[in-house]
Amino acid sequence: MLPYKEAFFICNTAYSTLDHSIENIPLLESVNRILAVDYFCTTDYPPFNNSSMDGIAVRFSAGITEWKLEAEVTAGHFREVEVTDELAVYITTGAKLPTGFDTVIPVEDIVLQNGRAILRNHALVTAGQNIRHLGADMKKGNLLCSKGTKILPRHISAFAAEGITTVSVFRKMKIALLATGDELVEITATPAEGEIRATNMYALQTAISFAGHHVENYGLVRDDMQNIGKHIERLLLVGFDMIITTGGVSMGKYDFVRAAYIGNGVQELFWRSAIKPGKPIFTGLYRGNDRNCMVIGLPGNPVSCQVCFQVFLLPLLTHAPGEAELYYTNAIIDADMQKSDLKTHFLWGSFYSEGKNINVRPFAKQISGNNMQFSQADCLIIFPDEKEELKKGEWVQCIPM
Repeated sequence: MLPYKEAFFICNTAYSTLDHSIENIPLLESVNRILAVDYFCTTDYPPFNNSSMDGIAVRFSAGITEWKLEAEVTAGHFREVEVTDELAVYITTGAKLPTGFDTVIPVEDIVLQNGRAILRNHALVTAGQNIRHLGADMKKGNLLCSKGTKILPRHISAFAAEGITTVSVFRKMKIALLATGDELVEITATPAEGEIRATNMYALQTAISFAGHHVENYGLVRDDMQNIGKHIERLLLVGFDMIITTGGVSMGKYDFVRAAYIGNGVQELFWRSAIKPGKPIFTGLYRGNDRNCMVIGLPGNPVSCQVCFQVFLLPLLTHAPGEAELYYTNAIIDADMQKSDLKTHFLWGSFYSEGKNINVRPFAKQISGNNMQFSQADCLIIFPDEKEELKKGEWVQCIPM
């Protein structure tokens, strides 16, 4: 069994060999896509000195508390005004400062009457206050957004400020899903004795779509070597970038998926990783005539399936090819946890706040078939392979879900 980090590295490398062509798409369609190039600022931000609030602009001079209102400068309507210590201009938020004016006094600190501005008794004025300076936000030539960034709504405003209407992104992956297992029925069916609804396909389909990629669900196939082999052969010929199957990858009498992959020309990259849950995961690469296809055999247990997706596949789908990494945050664990093996355990848990700290509570029952309990978790607690215990009160790494 491969240690988790080695297995992840292999997945990262294999994913980088797929077709990651670059395409240009409209800015408003780019959320959840992965940037394929670096973007740099072409101007300073802000592009001019401007007021951060409504008030009067003055040239600071200690001791002066009254000014003649000479003019008005509003956002979008700039005019130059000759500056003296005794003159002020009424200015609005975002308006460009006339040359020589260096301080803005907020409107609530002054009294306006008879064409003059008078400082209120309680008000204090500091030279340079309430000014947004040229380039204070970002300088021309600074990196605006780097290759590999997953575009979120907060990035759109920055691109729009640059006048960017299209962005260069990596193409979406085209991913096929296939579930195996005699016990599985569609979620619209009423399970007979010994049957369960096929939940993994729905969890994976929504997770892949949410990550910003194309996904097609090919439904269920029975535990039959010939039948599974034919389905996999057909999917390999369609031209998918990735094929994900669930179930049939362990060592049981009816676990045919690994053999079916290899029998159809898939190169095995690894089978089984030293993790819990999810040990039986299979990863391979099919080298087609014009493109590669990465294949992943996930375990059939619902929690094992979803954990493997979280720690192996989701990082690939949300980063630039070959640059995937596992995102985690730190929290204080509120229970002692022990293990007696050298596997990396991913414990499902839930965050909560206590004082200034973020705490995490592991679920009492860490069973790979407990799909309903897993649905209530919001993180995976990383229990490193080299550790035998996690002590209550220590900081641990957690993968938000």
